[in-house]
Amino acid sequence: MDYLSMTHVVILLTLFFITILVEFIRLFLGYYGNLNEKISALSGFWVTSVILQVPITAFSVLNINIPLPLERILCLYHGVFLLIEIIAGFLVIRKISYYQMAKFKERVLEEGKPKSRDD
Repeated sequence: MDYLSMTHVVILLTLFFITILVEFIRLFLGYYGNLNEKISALSGFWVTSVILQVPITAFSVLNINIPLPLERILCLYHGVFLLIEIIAGFLVIRKISYYQMAKFKERVLEEGKPKSRDD
């Protein structure tokens, strides 16, 4: 009943534990960055998605030693949703940065105007 070699089992278990840890970090960064409109936290979410999650998911999808078709399909769905998250995250970061730049320019122009005294 051994479907996978011991080396492969160790690699998969390590990847699953890393995936769980990265998911907690990603969820926190996404939640915090979204609610507080923090570009740094949203960028952290996006970077962890691109650098850590994409290779792990690609390994899970492209691994030829996975014996169950259901597992391969679920990994493929996870990869599709991850790509949607990456694209949506990039667009949101860009939109929030434009919004915060406009707020900053407005504040600078407002501070640059001389204040009139109505005595």
